[in-house]
Amino acid sequence: LIHFYKRSKVMLAKARLAEVLRRRSSEFIKLGRSASTLPANDDQFDFLSSFDIKAHQARYGNPQEVWVESLETVQPNFTGIRQLHQDVFAVYPRIDLIHKNVVWQTTYSKVNYAHAKTVREMIHYFGGGAKPWPQKRMGRARHGSIRSPQWKDGGKAHGPRGPKSFYHMIPYHTRVFGLTHTLTVKFIQDDIHVVKDLEIPTDDPDFIHEIISSRGWGKSTLVVDKDDIFPRNITAATDQIKHVNLMPLYGLNVLSMLKHHTLILTESAVEELTKKILFALNRTDSYARTGLSHCGPKPVDLKIEKHRPVV
Repeated sequence: LIHFYKRSKVMLAKARLAEVLRRRSSEFIKLGRSASTLPANDDQFDFLSSFDIKAHQARYGNPQEVWVESLETVQPNFTGIRQLHQDVFAVYPRIDLIHKNVVWQTTYSKVNYAHAKTVREMIHYFGGGAKPWPQKRMGRARHGSIRSPQWKDGGKAHGPRGPKSFYHMIPYHTRVFGLTHTLTVKFIQDDIHVVKDLEIPTDDPDFIHEIISSRGWGKSTLVVDKDDIFPRNITAATDQIKHVNLMPLYGLNVLSMLKHHTLILTESAVEELTKKILFALNRTDSYARTGLSHCGPKPVDLKIEKHRPVV
């Protein structure tokens, strides 16, 4: 009877385990089927391509205007006038938002490697873990190790425990407002210039120096284009000039704009920048996107029979 009882308990445990595994496998199959129903390379949050700038209601005054220049000659050559959206280039600037972005950009990538050894680490590396003298009958204070914090060359009780990362993220709209407010400050200071394209007739660095001096641009200049592949001549001309840098639009940030005196934008970069910032100011899918990144796609219940007939 005892053997039969033990055997029945083992068989019951195996049956329960098989039932749990069957349920889990059915859940995995359901998740796999639901995931396979989603398009492979389709982003369900790709609303930027269908975003209409005209549907955006401006929060500030009137659009601003700026001259469109050409880089084909050394002397200023204006080819037209372009309007700049007031919600991107003409907001009421707040220095505190710009300062938050600067502090974030200068600290989030830092790592503090300061590390003070504890008592156990000092014992591991340098020894001294034995009791220096007996506990009693010595007339001396009670100690368990010469590496205690109160000893010279002892461990540190509450010292730094590096490496410590300072990585953190500020809110999404704080970063967006940092861009708009910095662009506004640059525009108010007349440090933003729009050019038709980045085509120059020569790859001589002196040509860039002459353009900067004749047009009154700042010594440090940041040139921004829509794509990350720049024309050959301007790439070769600015390669030897340390204070003139090229940057694609997706890398534009607050700290880089503040480090350079003059910001040069192409017409295509202005159009794409305006579209992206206005989309960022109007997007409402942050909660859904966060849920997708944390939980994955929502499983779809398949319409199949719940109970199969027993054959």
